[in-house]
Amino acid sequence: MKNLFRIILAVYSILIIAVSVSPSMGVGSVEINSIEFRSDYILHALAFVVVPIFAFVASGFSCTSKQWFFYLTIATLLALGAEFIQILTPSRTFNPIDILSNLFGLSLGILISRLWCRSRLQRASRKHENLTDPWK
Repeated sequence: MKNLFRIILAVYSILIIAVSVSPSMGVGSVEINSIEFRSDYILHALAFVVVPIFAFVASGFSCTSKQWFFYLTIATLLALGAEFIQILTPSRTFNPIDILSNLFGLSLGILISRLWCRSRLQRASRKHENLTDPWK
């Protein structure tokens, strides 16, 4: 399963880069209470929220391994680079708020991964307690 998620993580990273340089990806906006909001900010966050989760699974469900931190470092570079590469793309524009959206999604994904890791550790601890304590 680790290898499958490593492949998924690599393909997903390539997909993010491809979308970042694609000239056909337009910016949409939504009006909420007469305030215009660019919907691509939400899409940026959603695109990056899954990256740490994929990395967590690809690292063997370990949120403390060097491998998970390596994946997170790559994901952070991807979150920054995906926007900076748009400086070089003639039909795209650089937007620092997009970087913040990417990093927000990445942070949310890290939080979800850490909570998932904690719940796995607590379940394993309870299971171990039940196996070692004959009075339970």
